[in-house]
Amino acid sequence: MHSANQPNETAHLLDRHPGFRCFKTAAPIHYPSRWMRDALIQAVLDPDIETMSPSSTPIHALPTPILFAFRTIRRGRRSLVLLAERAIDELDDLTADRQLEVVTRTQLAREPVCSTCRAVWAQSRLNVDAGDRYRAVERICEKPDGVPMAELVGLMRSTRLDPVDQILSFVATGHLSIDVEDGIYPGMIISPGPQLLSATGLFGQTPDCLPLSAKMLESASDPGRHGEDLGVRTGGAAAAVWGTERRAFGRLVGIATVLKPSR
Repeated sequence: MHSANQPNETAHLLDRHPGFRCFKTAAPIHYPSRWMRDALIQAVLDPDIETMSPSSTPIHALPTPILFAFRTIRRGRRSLVLLAERAIDELDDLTADRQLEVVTRTQLAREPVCSTCRAVWAQSRLNVDAGDRYRAVERICEKPDGVPMAELVGLMRSTRLDPVDQILSFVATGHLSIDVEDGIYPGMIISPGPQLLSATGLFGQTPDCLPLSAKMLESASDPGRHGEDLGVRTGGAAAAVWGTERRAFGRLVGIATVLKPSR
């Protein structure tokens, strides 16, 4: 049984933490346990997920055995990501069409995805030298189909920063993209990320005439600005598509009596 003060205590603890921010969020996402942060990091690096935002349902109001929830737009479709300790067969009819996505702690710990995502996110606040930033962006624009990690590493000239850390910082800020399923190695392919594609208009232009956007370079050098522009570009559209979240949670509450934690 929950104590009468638990909702207030939980909210107080979450408010003390600044929350999770990235280039896909317009508002911080507060999470109650550290392992849940892996779900947010992996969502940041998932190329199919376009935006992330907090669930409007308080954590204490989630039906058992759901522990945490946040919202995404995946390939243009809304989705509610639910975290649980175990798989929930009773929700198969909702997860089939990706209206809901249940992610377990075991899934989040899968390697090499888990360690790769953590390594990338560890560099999310790295202040990369402007010259190295320019050279990396220029090479990616010249070869939008992808560049091996070793090739980009060879362009880095900073004497104070590890070149691999610099490349990973670009991935964390959305300017470059990698396949986290493969792990980190010299031949891994680095591709343009969503922030770079948005800033340069890479699609629809020939590689030899791509502009290097001053706005993109500025945002890459200031990780603290993650999500500010996103709120302007997608805030209105995102608000319009979340109307069905209440209905989705309504279904969860309706079957809450059959959602029992495994013994």
